[in-house]
Amino acid sequence: MADFKVVIVGGGLAGALLANGLRNNGVQVMVYERDRADSNREGYQIRLGPGSQAGFRACLTDDHIGKISAKLGKSSGAQATAPS
Repeated sequence: MADFKVVIVGGGLAGALLANGLRNNGVQVMVYERDRADSNREGYQIRLGPGSQAGFRACLTDDHIGKISAKLGKSSGAQATAPS
């Protein structure tokens, strides 16, 4: 039987976390993302709410989470307290 392989379309937060989790469990993964010229999205925010943070804890090591968290800021909205 052939090895199990997964193709992920979209390398955003969900795609990247899925790819990392699968690779950490021995699954071959290929991630397809838009062309580099179209992928520069300055000015956008990704809020890391409870679901995203749980995904990080499930898929990443504490060291990886620490490195990512060190680069994140805090949302500036009155009610938004999740890192972004």
